[in-house]
Amino acid sequence: MKVLTSTTNNSAGGAAKSCIRLHQALLENGISSELLMLEQPHKEIPHGHSFYEFHVKEHKKKNVSLSKKIYTKVLYELGKDEEALFNKKMAYEAKIISQKKYGSETFHFASSQYRINEHPLYKEAKIVNLHCMINNFLDYTTFFADKAKPIVWTLHDMTPFTGGCVYSEGCDGYLSSCANCPQLKGTDNPNYTADTLKVKQKALERMQNFTIVSPSIWLLNESKKSSLFKNFRHELIPYGLNSNVFKPRDKAYSRDILGLPVDKPVILFVSHNIHNQRKGYQYLSDAFKALKLQDKVSLCAVGAKSTDSTNNGFIELGSFSDERLMSIVYSAADIFVIPSVEDNLPNTVLESLLCGTPVIGFPIGGIPDMIKSGINGFLCDNVSVDALAKQITIFLENPEVFNRKYIRENAVQKYDSSVQSEAYIKLYNELLQNN
Repeated sequence: MKVLTSTTNNSAGGAAKSCIRLHQALLENGISSELLMLEQPHKEIPHGHSFYEFHVKEHKKKNVSLSKKIYTKVLYELGKDEEALFNKKMAYEAKIISQKKYGSETFHFASSQYRINEHPLYKEAKIVNLHCMINNFLDYTTFFADKAKPIVWTLHDMTPFTGGCVYSEGCDGYLSSCANCPQLKGTDNPNYTADTLKVKQKALERMQNFTIVSPSIWLLNESKKSSLFKNFRHELIPYGLNSNVFKPRDKAYSRDILGLPVDKPVILFVSHNIHNQRKGYQYLSDAFKALKLQDKVSLCAVGAKSTDSTNNGFIELGSFSDERLMSIVYSAADIFVIPSVEDNLPNTVLESLLCGTPVIGFPIGGIPDMIKSGINGFLCDNVSVDALAKQITIFLENPEVFNRKYIRENAVQKYDSSVQSEAYIKLYNELLQNN
């Protein structure tokens, strides 16, 4: 079996990490997996990886015949020059994205200059597993023209089946046409999402060997309802992590390394970008202030630094790329709080649970898949500052309520990388046999 695993690679994001972790787990299970990325990751991928950065073929313009120059000029004047049309389209999409409101996710559309199915790794593969194909890496029209290979698309957010949004923010336009996108309100073309969805629909209209994998029940159900993916096969396979890396460390030792106080409870928040409204930091900050915990509890944040000067108990550790160091961070915390208002199956929750650290979160997306109230954390009653403050108070009143050893053992059974890789290998074999 020869598998091509592909993602754009946003090295700071959970989607890229999940893709790379699956690739590594497949290799460890003896599967010939190749990894194709558009962008080079922030660090070398260990465990005998095969990384190939995708390069666009350069169009050399020197030594071009006069007749060719005239022909190109005529095409341009007639508005049929493909390269010029594509560049114009990209500039138009970039302008629309730049006009979006601050704090929301960016958009990703359906056209690209890259031709993944012309790459040697694609041609050699027996099965292709797409992941987070953002930043104009995947061209729907040309990629899905090749219907010979089984294609698996692992969802990490809603982008693949919407007109461009990463998360819909409550809009259900993707169930039909994605017309009049509320996230593009005030831009030059709020209806551009409908055009994008039509491009995707036309590209996929005759696909047969196409399977959707979702890590969370919530995202699985949303995909099944979508106008784009509703007629395709869906499978549920949660993320997997290396439980030998994410494991409990001594709390006192962990706090000493990080310079955290040993005489106060530590509440942990993790997000690449604190200003991403979807990650909900403001809910946690407001709950922290409402409870007046500044002098009693340390609120510790991991991610790009952006000091919340109004909160005296706020400690910023910055960003970490080393996973073992992140396991020390989780081990140093008494509780991990994830106040996301939209999310799939956040890796941060799985990482925390594997380290034995309980989690508090809102009842949204895939978070209820992972958190069982009273067992490995608390689910809030609703998405609000008051509901979050209530659960934080309950925990602080009885911080020893959770059995961290049991949290760890239960997480290993469900989310160890071997569980994920075995499920994918079973799926790959079935698809290849049917093909």
